[in-house]
Amino acid sequence: NDVAPERIYVELSKILLCDRLGDLIRKYKEVVCEVIPELKPMIGFEQNNPFHMYDVFDHTMEVLNNTHKQHNLRFAALFHDTGKPESYSVDENGIGHFYGHPKVSTDKFTAFAERMRIDKKSTSNIQKLIFFHDVTLGKKTKSMNKFIQLFGEEYIDLLFDLKLADIMGQHSDKLSRVTEINKLREMYINYLNSSPVLKIKDLDIDGRDLKKMNFDGKIIGIILKDVLDMVSSEELNNNRDEIEAYITNKYR
Repeated sequence: NDVAPERIYVELSKILLCDRLGDLIRKYKEVVCEVIPELKPMIGFEQNNPFHMYDVFDHTMEVLNNTHKQHNLRFAALFHDTGKPESYSVDENGIGHFYGHPKVSTDKFTAFAERMRIDKKSTSNIQKLIFFHDVTLGKKTKSMNKFIQLFGEEYIDLLFDLKLADIMGQHSDKLSRVTEINKLREMYINYLNSSPVLKIKDLDIDGRDLKKMNFDGKIIGIILKDVLDMVSSEELNNNRDEIEAYITNKYR
């Protein structure tokens, strides 16, 4: 109790970069749960789902074993299913489900981050990884653009790392799902490399152009956000002439 939370977090961060982390935590789970009590309800919690061959805790340990040594990824993997015990339900066929567990898991990590006084940037990045780890990613340009705008492009590769590790910690029959995730990763990375329009600065028009069109003040920001939404949804091409025509038609 006399050890500062920041010191505990620093030491945890070092431990989380160990080889075969899941095996290490399994070996010392009683000690780890004293520091991270959010893990304890997962121990022995059966999932009763055909996609899973492990209980929630052992699944999480396998996910950790399949992640590379990256700070935010390891913390996200550790907490990604902490909300499952509270989210458990059984359908009429006796199959277990965990609807809404990413949100509950994110809340649990948030409480831990506040307790450990983790910096805001790391907290935000890990929260996103946990919250979106189970999301179904679209394959169309519009869907990819919308998700990347929501999630952010900086850590999209880590999200795929987490998704892949999550699958690796599930049922042994997982080859097709691994292949699908790898194909999706390639699609998203190729899309990001194609210089997509994700932010206002990517538009073929800016505030100076709008001032030349005799717009001024707050309306400039409103128009640029509107244009970004239209281009992102593929309802408008990122072409200066077409954008100016759209603005003139709508705002004059």
